[in-house]
Amino acid sequence: MSGRELFRAQALEEHARAYEQEGAPLRLRPRWTDAAYWLVLAAAVTSLLFVALARLPRYAEGPAMVRVLGLEEVTAPFAATVASVEVAAGEEVEAGRPLVRFYAAAEEADLARARREAEVRLVAWLSDPDDAAARAALAEALSARDAAARALEARVARASAPATVGDVRVRPGQSLLPGETLLTLARGEARPELLAFLPGHHRPALAPGLELRLELEGWPRAYQDARIETVGEEILGPAEARRLLGPSLGDALDLAGPVVLVRARLACASLRAKGRAFAYHDGMVGRAEARLDRERLLVTLVPALASLGRGKERP
Repeated sequence: MSGRELFRAQALEEHARAYEQEGAPLRLRPRWTDAAYWLVLAAAVTSLLFVALARLPRYAEGPAMVRVLGLEEVTAPFAATVASVEVAAGEEVEAGRPLVRFYAAAEEADLARARREAEVRLVAWLSDPDDAAARAALAEALSARDAAARALEARVARASAPATVGDVRVRPGQSLLPGETLLTLARGEARPELLAFLPGHHRPALAPGLELRLELEGWPRAYQDARIETVGEEILGPAEARRLLGPSLGDALDLAGPVVLVRARLACASLRAKGRAFAYHDGMVGRAEARLDRERLLVTLVPALASLGRGKERP
C-alpha cells in the first residue's frame, strides 16, 4: 500500500506547503525581562562606581580604663593582714583619722614588754639617782619603749589630710603585699580621665585632638565621647602597660600585643546612659575606638592595591 493511499490528499498538500514557508521564532521571553536586564545592569554599574569611589572610616580600637584624677591611693607599706577597716566609702575624714588597722599582736607584745622594762629601770634609777649605770639603762629602756610604740603605730594607716573616702578595696582578714591599694581618698574636685591602650601599629596616625568613642562594660551601646589629649611616644608591651596601672588594676585589662598609651578627656564628667547621669568610678573598663582617617572601599577589599599606589608615588 502506497503512502498516498494512507493519507487524504488534502492533508498531504498542507504538509508539503508547510515546508515551503519560512517559520517564525518562538517568543517565549516575557516582556518584563527587558526592564529587569537594564535594572540589573544599572545596579552593577552603580556598585562598581561605589566600590571604586567610596571611602570608609578607619578606626584604632583597644581596651580602656577610666581613672579619676584627684584621688590619692593609700597603699600597704609592708606585708600585713587587715584587722579592721575603720571607714566606709563616701565618708569624710580628718587628718590623722585611722583608716585601716593591721594585725599587730607581735608589736603589742613588744610594747608591753618594753613598758615593763622601762618601769623596772625607772624604779632602779629613782632608788639611786646618782647611779650613772642606772641612768643609762633607763635611757635605753625608754628608747626601746618609744621604738615599740612607733612600730605599733605603723600598723595603722591614717589619713594624711582632710578628704573623702572613695573606693575601699580591702576587707578584714585579707592578706596584703607591699604596695597593694587599701582605699582611695578624694581631695577637692575629682575629674575622670580615660586611658586607652590602642594597637601599637596605629601610633603614626594617632595625634592629640582626635575623637574617641568609649563603650563601658555593663553599659552596651551607651557610647561616651572623648578627645585625645596626649599620645605616648613609646610602644609598650602588655606587662609594661599593666605596670603603669599598678598592681591593683593592672590585671583588669585584657592586653595582647604591643600597645600605645593614649590619654583622653571625657566630654562629660558623668556617665550618660538611659536618659540619666551616673558617676564615673576609678577602674571602670571598656573598649575605646579612635577614628583615624578614611580609606577607599576598593583598597579595603583588595589590600594589595594600597602597596601599588604607594609604589607609584615613589620618585
